[in-house]
Amino acid sequence: MKTRILLLAALLALTILCPRIKAQQPGYCCILDRINDPAWLIYGALLTETDIDAPGAEDFSMAEFGASGGLAFFRTSSGVVDIRADLDLAHFMDDGGIGLPDDLLALNLDADWVTRVDDTTSLRAGFKPGLYAEAEGLSSDSFFFPFSLEAIYAFQPNLSGLAGVAVYPDFDQQLDPLIGLRWIPGEEWVLDLFYPASRITFQPSTDWSVSLGLTIDKTSEYQLDKSDDRDRIMIDQDRLYIEAEWSVDESTRVMCQFGRIMDRSIEFEGLNGDFDVDDTVYFRIGVGGMI
Repeated sequence: MKTRILLLAALLALTILCPRIKAQQPGYCCILDRINDPAWLIYGALLTETDIDAPGAEDFSMAEFGASGGLAFFRTSSGVVDIRADLDLAHFMDDGGIGLPDDLLALNLDADWVTRVDDTTSLRAGFKPGLYAEAEGLSSDSFFFPFSLEAIYAFQPNLSGLAGVAVYPDFDQQLDPLIGLRWIPGEEWVLDLFYPASRITFQPSTDWSVSLGLTIDKTSEYQLDKSDDRDRIMIDQDRLYIEAEWSVDESTRVMCQFGRIMDRSIEFEGLNGDFDVDDTVYFRIGVGGMI
C-alpha cells in the first residue's frame, strides 16, 4: 500500500510541474505516436508455490496463459479507432484450502478511440466489454463493461503526460486513477512512469531490449459459478519484473519475463475480510509481433 501511495504522489507532482515546459514539434505525441505493444501476442507463465495466511489454508501454485491480437484499425472524421481482442486465463493448480476456483477467465474486446483536440492535446476513451468470470460457470452475469477516459498532453516531442480515470461498473473497486508521463531522454531509453503500470526500457538496437517494470493491480474481479454462494472473487497484487525481448525475424519477437508478485490478497464477496497471500516469483515467456 505504501508503494502505491508514494508512486501516485510522485506521478502527480511530475504531472503538475511538467506543463511549465513549452511544447515543441506540433502534432507529435510520444504516448500516441510511438507504438510499443505488439499487434499480436501469445504467452504462458508459471507461478511458484505460495502460502495463504489463514487457519486451515494450504499452499497453492498457479499457471497463466493468454493471447491478444488486433482486429481493426480505422480513422473517422472524429478520431482514430483501434480494436483488439484479449484473452487471459489464470489456472489454480490447488484450491489453497479456501475453495479457490480451477480457472478464472477474462475474454474481452479492448477498443480505444482517440481524437486530437489540437497540436498538443488529445482525448482517449477506452472500452473493455467482455466476460470476467470463473471459466466453468459462464453466464449472463459474467459480462461487464469497464471503460476509461484520459486527457493526453504533449509537452515536448520526447515528453508527454496523461491524466484520467478507469471505471469498473459493478466491481468492488469501481474507480482507479490513470496518471503519468512518458519520457524518452535518448534513442536508447523509454521511461513510462505511469500508474498503474510503469516501465523503464533500454533498447540499444532494434534487435533486443531489456525492461524493468512495476504493475499495480487493484481491479481484477471475476464472477463465480452460480452455485457458489460467495458470488465473486477479487484479487489484489503488485508485480515487479525484468523482461528481455529480442527479434527472431523482421516481424516476430520473443519475450522472457521474470518477476516477483507482492502485496497479494484474495477476497470473496460476502465474506468478512480477505486472505493475505505470501509473495511468489514467476517466469513468463511469450511470442508476438506485427501483422
